[in-house]
Amino acid sequence: ARAASPPKLVGHAMAVCKEEAKLVRLAGAAVLVDGFQFLREDVNLHVLTHFHSDHTVGLTRSFSAGTIFCTQVTAALITQLIGVDPARVRGLALDEAVALPGAGGVRMTLLDADHCPGSAVAVFEAPTLAAGADDGGGGGSAQRLVLHTGDCRASESMREGLRRWLAGRQVGELFLDTTYCDRRWNFPPQSVACEWLQDLTRAELAREPRTLFVVGSYQIGKERAVRAVAEVVDSPAHVEARRWRVLQLAHWGDARLPSGKSLWSRREEDCQVWMSTMASLSHEALEGILASVNGRFDAVVAFRPTGWSWAPKRMSAEGSSACKPWVGKSGRTRIYSVPYSEHSSYTELRALAEMLMPRRLIPTVNSETSVGKERVMRNLIGTFDLRADPERMDHYLGRADGVDEADMVDVLALSAKRGRALPRGGGTAHGVKRLHSEVVPCGWSSGVLRSGASGQPVDLDLTPPAPPLEPPRNSADTLPGRDGHSADFAFVDADADVVEVPDSDSDDVQQFPPAKQPLGQDDLQCVNLAQQQRLLQFYETDSRNSRAKVAFQTSKLKRKRGKKAKAGSKAVDSGRSSVLQLRFKSVPPKNVSSEQAPPCAGKPPRPRPPRALDARRGARGARAGRLAQGASET
Repeated sequence: ARAASPPKLVGHAMAVCKEEAKLVRLAGAAVLVDGFQFLREDVNLHVLTHFHSDHTVGLTRSFSAGTIFCTQVTAALITQLIGVDPARVRGLALDEAVALPGAGGVRMTLLDADHCPGSAVAVFEAPTLAAGADDGGGGGSAQRLVLHTGDCRASESMREGLRRWLAGRQVGELFLDTTYCDRRWNFPPQSVACEWLQDLTRAELAREPRTLFVVGSYQIGKERAVRAVAEVVDSPAHVEARRWRVLQLAHWGDARLPSGKSLWSRREEDCQVWMSTMASLSHEALEGILASVNGRFDAVVAFRPTGWSWAPKRMSAEGSSACKPWVGKSGRTRIYSVPYSEHSSYTELRALAEMLMPRRLIPTVNSETSVGKERVMRNLIGTFDLRADPERMDHYLGRADGVDEADMVDVLALSAKRGRALPRGGGTAHGVKRLHSEVVPCGWSSGVLRSGASGQPVDLDLTPPAPPLEPPRNSADTLPGRDGHSADFAFVDADADVVEVPDSDSDDVQQFPPAKQPLGQDDLQCVNLAQQQRLLQFYETDSRNSRAKVAFQTSKLKRKRGKKAKAGSKAVDSGRSSVLQLRFKSVPPKNVSSEQAPPCAGKPPRPRPPRALDARRGARGARAGRLAQGASET
């Protein structure tokens, strides 16, 4: 079937252009990962995950801001093609741990990212801490790990290699490639996508054996897609000079087909498969290629391998047959979009995050704005450990699966701590002010505020607040309480284990441990009924006042609308009367000759603008006035 329009690629990826997605801080050290546009004077350690242009932004041959750590393939590419000083680049083998210079013992290891030749995942390890020490990440683990994926395809083999290397250690921070972080993008693995490419190639060869196949790619990557097509055609793939050099530096230059032929060639006349840029896959460009081959081919078929072409319902059910061609006007050029991607699908992305279960997750793609970041994080709920974050409820509730009481934090018990009372004698206003800024009334137990001395519930006074209290002048340092008696108050100190309460009958200070109350005790036994009645009366009065205010505003609005409607009706009536007057003046009286007719009978005088034209009288009146003026001119 011929497609009348090109397929719509609904997705898009936007790498975060913010320093927070590039800067890794660990144990006092700072490292920029793919962040050459954010060079800083205090950072001289850089990591380049792979040789794609959106990750080398800002990297030029004049780079002198420190040392770049990358794989050996990427090191060869940036020194040979960009011209970076080799003294500034350090190429590392995969799985090789290296101590970063001047980083306080932080070590880095590059692991396979399964993205493109030379791509790697960077893992940073903080020095081992003493048992029970905090690593600064809130987890209190003996060793802290930070993992930056760069761009990656979290295939099953990639995840298995990462699992073996971690050996049960938990990741503290995860900088995750979230290009396809949406439930829609569940495209198949690369092996399945390569099979689809081969199925389409066989079908096109059966339709027209003299077909030239063109596969889109970037400056590096998509080599597996090209190989899948070349194996079916049994022909080398033609590449241009720069791409040939990239393949040699990336250790792909010696690849061969099952028949023994070389996978790559610089001679166009020997190849039925070409490798081209993704931007050049248009019908006009393909027609130009067809014209340049001097009749050796009768048709051109191009493949655009990208995950954005994934159509969930159709492709999940039909497989490769769901990939429909976009046919050119001449019928000799066809373009297929196949869901081959070198980024993780949504299923693979969640599997990777669930396996690592980081304490903190930083998305690196499509999270430039707060809305985008929230959308990405919403799709990753449940894949990271929030117990180390004190701002999250999980920090206090423990794990969601099989919560153990030993992991629970007893907030009520913590709030029941009691501290020291106000100092006796010689208290100054300055001293009282300082204590009030540092301590708060104690006595919280099972959620009920109690008096420090008697342990009875404290009533809440709903009357207007009294003027500020002056510092007590007696030696007991007491504050006036209800019923004219003095009430003793104690104050919480987070570091104290006992409470000191001034005794009104003695100058001595009594010390006693905090009363421990069972966690499940019913708080209703401490309810003050009089207090609850005053609260109910207070809220009922407030609600009545609110309803009265709303009713008043509603009636006011109705009166205002009524005045506007009345003014509009008057303007309409005025416009209608003006129309009638104009019609009457424009008709000459009967039984009167043209010589005797008044001057206005033949040519009516221009009417005065009716009052309805005044905009202050409403839009309806203005419209009626315009109608009247048009009638008079007619």
